Amino acid sequence: MRFEWGLACFLVAALAAPAAAVAAPPPMDGVAAAIGYDVVPWSLLRAYRAAFWPDEEAAAALAALIDERLLGAEARRYGLQPDTRALAELAARHPSPDGFTEGEWREVLTDRALARQLLAFRFGDYVPIEREAILAYLASHPQGPAVSPEAREAAARAALLPEARARREAAFKAELRARAEVRLVAPGAPTPE
Repeated sequence: MRFEWGLACFLVAALAAPAAAVAAPPPMDGVAAAIGYDVVPWSLLRAYRAAFWPDEEAAAALAALIDERLLGAEARRYGLQPDTRALAELAARHPSPDGFTEGEWREVLTDRALARQLLAFRFGDYVPIEREAILAYLASHPQGPAVSPEAREAAARAALLPEARARREAAFKAELRARAEVRLVAPGAPTPE
Protein backbone atom coordinates (compact mmCIF):
# COMPACT_ATOMS: atom_id res chain seq x y z
CA MET A 1 0.00 0.00 0.00
CA ARG A 2 2.78 2.44 0.94
CA PHE A 3 4.70 1.67 -2.30
CA GLU A 4 1.59 2.20 -4.44
CA TRP A 5 0.89 5.54 -2.75
CA GLY A 6 4.50 6.67 -3.32
CA LEU A 7 4.37 5.60 -6.95
CA ALA A 8 1.09 7.44 -7.48
CA CYS A 9 2.54 10.64 -5.95
CA PHE A 10 5.62 10.36 -8.16
CA LEU A 11 3.52 9.93 -11.31
CA VAL A 12 1.28 12.89 -10.44
CA ALA A 13 4.34 15.09 -9.81
CA ALA A 14 6.03 13.95 -13.02
CA LEU A 15 2.93 14.55 -15.12
CA ALA A 16 2.28 17.92 -13.50
CA ALA A 17 5.82 19.16 -14.25
CA PRO A 18 5.92 21.81 -16.97
CA ALA A 19 6.90 20.53 -20.41
CA ALA A 20 9.68 23.13 -20.68
CA ALA A 21 11.56 21.44 -17.83
CA VAL A 22 12.26 18.46 -20.07
CA ALA A 23 15.32 19.20 -22.21
CA ALA A 24 14.76 18.71 -25.89
CA PRO A 25 17.47 16.85 -27.78
CA PRO A 26 19.56 19.02 -30.09
CA PRO A 27 18.28 19.18 -33.65
CA MET A 28 19.77 16.59 -35.97
CA ASP A 29 21.07 17.80 -39.30
CA GLY A 30 20.74 14.38 -40.86
CA VAL A 31 22.51 11.05 -40.51
CA ALA A 32 25.36 10.15 -42.83
CA ALA A 33 25.98 6.73 -41.28
CA ALA A 34 25.45 4.69 -38.16
CA ILE A 35 28.01 2.61 -36.31
CA GLY A 36 25.98 0.29 -34.14
CA TYR A 37 23.75 2.73 -32.23
CA ASP A 38 26.11 5.69 -32.69
CA VAL A 39 25.22 8.06 -35.53
CA VAL A 40 27.55 10.11 -37.71
CA PRO A 41 25.74 13.37 -38.50
CA TRP A 42 26.28 15.22 -41.77
CA SER A 43 27.72 18.20 -39.89
CA LEU A 44 30.50 16.02 -38.45
CA LEU A 45 31.24 14.51 -41.84
CA ARG A 46 31.47 17.98 -43.43
CA ALA A 47 33.81 19.23 -40.69
CA TYR A 48 35.95 16.08 -40.82
CA ARG A 49 36.18 16.23 -44.61
CA ALA A 50 37.16 19.91 -44.55
CA ALA A 51 39.86 19.22 -41.96
CA PHE A 52 41.40 16.00 -43.27
CA TRP A 53 40.09 15.12 -46.74
CA PRO A 54 39.34 18.42 -48.54
CA ASP A 55 40.18 17.10 -52.01
CA GLU A 56 38.37 13.76 -51.70
CA GLU A 57 34.79 12.70 -52.25
CA ALA A 58 32.46 12.64 -49.26
CA ALA A 59 32.29 8.83 -49.45
CA ALA A 60 36.07 8.51 -48.97
CA ALA A 61 36.00 10.90 -46.03
CA LEU A 62 33.09 9.01 -44.49
CA ALA A 63 34.91 5.69 -44.86
CA ALA A 64 38.00 7.17 -43.18
CA LEU A 65 35.93 8.69 -40.36
CA ILE A 66 34.18 5.37 -39.71
CA ASP A 67 37.49 3.48 -39.78
CA GLU A 68 39.03 5.91 -37.31
CA ARG A 69 36.07 5.61 -34.95
CA LEU A 70 36.25 1.82 -35.05
CA LEU A 71 40.04 1.74 -34.69
CA GLY A 72 39.85 4.23 -31.82
CA ALA A 73 37.33 2.03 -30.02
CA GLU A 74 39.50 -1.04 -30.62
CA ALA A 75 42.57 0.81 -29.32
CA ARG A 76 40.68 1.69 -26.14
CA ARG A 77 39.71 -1.97 -25.81
CA TYR A 78 43.43 -2.84 -25.91
CA GLY A 79 44.05 -0.18 -23.25
CA LEU A 80 46.00 2.19 -25.49
CA GLN A 81 46.07 5.84 -24.50
CA PRO A 82 46.51 8.57 -27.11
CA ASP A 83 50.00 10.00 -27.45
CA THR A 84 49.60 13.44 -25.88
CA ARG A 85 52.15 15.06 -28.20
CA ALA A 86 50.49 13.68 -31.34
CA LEU A 87 47.10 14.75 -30.02
CA ALA A 88 48.35 18.26 -29.25
CA GLU A 89 49.84 18.54 -32.76
CA LEU A 90 46.55 17.42 -34.30
CA ALA A 91 44.62 19.95 -32.21
CA ALA A 92 47.02 22.73 -33.21
CA ARG A 93 46.77 21.91 -36.92
CA HIS A 94 43.01 21.27 -36.86
CA PRO A 95 41.20 23.57 -34.40
CA SER A 96 37.61 22.92 -33.47
CA PRO A 97 35.32 23.92 -36.37
CA ASP A 98 32.27 26.11 -35.94
CA GLY A 99 29.33 24.28 -34.40
CA PHE A 100 31.47 21.84 -32.39
CA THR A 101 32.63 22.08 -28.82
CA GLU A 102 36.26 21.45 -27.96
CA GLY A 103 35.25 18.15 -26.37
CA GLU A 104 33.33 16.94 -29.42
CA TRP A 105 36.18 17.77 -31.79
CA ARG A 106 38.78 16.37 -29.37
CA GLU A 107 36.96 13.03 -29.54
CA VAL A 108 37.40 13.02 -33.33
CA LEU A 109 41.09 13.91 -32.97
CA THR A 110 41.57 11.28 -30.27
CA ASP A 111 40.06 8.60 -32.51
CA ARG A 112 42.40 9.69 -35.31
CA ALA A 113 45.47 9.53 -33.06
CA LEU A 114 44.45 6.20 -31.54
CA ALA A 115 43.78 4.73 -34.98
CA ARG A 116 47.33 5.48 -36.07
CA GLN A 117 48.74 4.12 -32.82
CA LEU A 118 46.74 0.90 -33.07
CA LEU A 119 47.79 0.24 -36.65
CA ALA A 120 51.44 0.85 -35.74
CA PHE A 121 51.05 -1.38 -32.66
CA ARG A 122 49.31 -4.18 -34.52
CA PHE A 123 51.14 -4.07 -37.87
CA GLY A 124 54.47 -2.44 -36.87
CA ASP A 125 57.57 -3.02 -38.92
CA TYR A 126 57.01 -6.72 -39.39
CA VAL A 127 54.26 -8.04 -41.58
CA PRO A 128 54.62 -11.57 -42.95
CA ILE A 129 55.24 -11.66 -46.69
CA GLU A 130 54.58 -14.85 -48.62
CA ARG A 131 57.65 -16.62 -49.96
CA GLU A 132 56.09 -16.80 -53.42
CA ALA A 133 55.78 -13.00 -53.52
CA ILE A 134 59.44 -12.60 -52.57
CA LEU A 135 60.55 -15.08 -55.25
CA ALA A 136 58.38 -13.36 -57.87
CA TYR A 137 59.86 -9.99 -56.92
CA LEU A 138 63.41 -11.35 -57.13
CA ALA A 139 62.70 -12.88 -60.53
CA SER A 140 61.33 -9.60 -61.89
CA HIS A 141 64.15 -7.48 -60.40
CA PRO A 142 67.45 -9.16 -61.25
CA GLN A 143 70.61 -7.72 -59.69
CA GLY A 144 74.29 -8.26 -60.37
CA PRO A 145 76.29 -11.08 -58.80
CA ALA A 146 77.97 -8.66 -56.34
CA VAL A 147 74.79 -8.50 -54.23
CA SER A 148 74.40 -11.32 -51.72
CA PRO A 149 71.21 -13.42 -51.71
CA GLU A 150 70.41 -12.22 -48.19
CA ALA A 151 70.70 -8.56 -49.25
CA ARG A 152 68.52 -9.21 -52.30
CA GLU A 153 65.86 -10.88 -50.14
CA ALA A 154 65.98 -8.03 -47.60
CA ALA A 155 65.52 -5.52 -50.43
CA ALA A 156 62.58 -7.54 -51.76
CA ARG A 157 60.95 -7.61 -48.31
CA ALA A 158 61.44 -3.86 -47.92
CA ALA A 159 59.86 -3.22 -51.33
CA LEU A 160 56.90 -5.54 -50.68
CA LEU A 161 56.24 -4.45 -47.08
CA PRO A 162 54.04 -1.35 -47.73
CA GLU A 163 51.65 -3.26 -49.98
CA ALA A 164 51.49 -6.25 -47.60
CA ARG A 165 50.83 -3.94 -44.64
CA ALA A 166 48.11 -2.08 -46.57
CA ARG A 167 46.36 -5.38 -47.40
CA ARG A 168 46.47 -6.52 -43.77
CA GLU A 169 45.22 -3.15 -42.51
CA ALA A 170 42.37 -3.17 -45.05
CA ALA A 171 41.35 -6.68 -43.97
CA PHE A 172 41.47 -5.66 -40.31
CA LYS A 173 39.30 -2.59 -40.97
CA ALA A 174 36.80 -4.69 -42.95
CA GLU A 175 36.58 -7.12 -40.02
CA LEU A 176 35.95 -4.25 -37.59
CA ARG A 177 33.23 -2.86 -39.86
CA ALA A 178 31.51 -6.24 -40.09
CA ARG A 179 31.51 -6.65 -36.31
CA ALA A 180 30.26 -3.10 -35.68
CA GLU A 181 27.21 -3.18 -37.96
CA VAL A 182 28.08 -0.09 -39.99
CA ARG A 183 25.14 1.27 -41.94
CA LEU A 184 25.54 3.98 -44.56
CA VAL A 185 22.89 6.31 -45.93
CA ALA A 186 21.09 4.71 -48.85
CA PRO A 187 22.82 5.19 -52.22
CA GLY A 188 21.35 8.08 -54.13
CA ALA A 189 20.29 9.92 -50.97
CA PRO A 190 21.13 13.62 -51.04
CA THR A 191 24.46 14.47 -49.42
CA PRO A 192 24.55 18.04 -48.12
CA GLU A 193 27.82 19.70 -49.12
